[in-house]
Amino acid sequence: MNVTRDVILDLYPLYREGGASEDTRRLVEDFVDADPEFGRFLALGGEAELPATPAPVPDAEMAILARTKGLIRLRSAIMGLAIFVTLLPFSVRLTSGSMEWIFLGRPRVAAVMLLAAAGLWLGYAAVNRRLSGTGL
Repeated sequence: MNVTRDVILDLYPLYREGGASEDTRRLVEDFVDADPEFGRFLALGGEAELPATPAPVPDAEMAILARTKGLIRLRSAIMGLAIFVTLLPFSVRLTSGSMEWIFLGRPRVAAVMLLAAAGLWLGYAAVNRRLSGTGL
């Protein structure tokens, strides 16, 4: 196993307080003997600046949050439109006390609407699947 500076940094407080096992003490001491610069850093109490490590991207979380919020808005809009287009062929109108189906005499138009609704529901499922990785 390759012991890195990060591992030693994690173990060093325990080593300094005297709560480390003999093997851990030996590991820290051997590492410090092999890397005297790092040993000076630890001797100064960690106040000196360690060599630069790559910093995390500061706005990565905000970008992920914004993308997730956009997907939630898209999912909501698709769902509302899918419900509307699904129910549209079943709409009725009231005329002079009677009720009639609007698309009863136009089965092709109703079929096109139901196909469009199926496409919208597939789009909803696709967006919902993308969101499943976020836990929302």
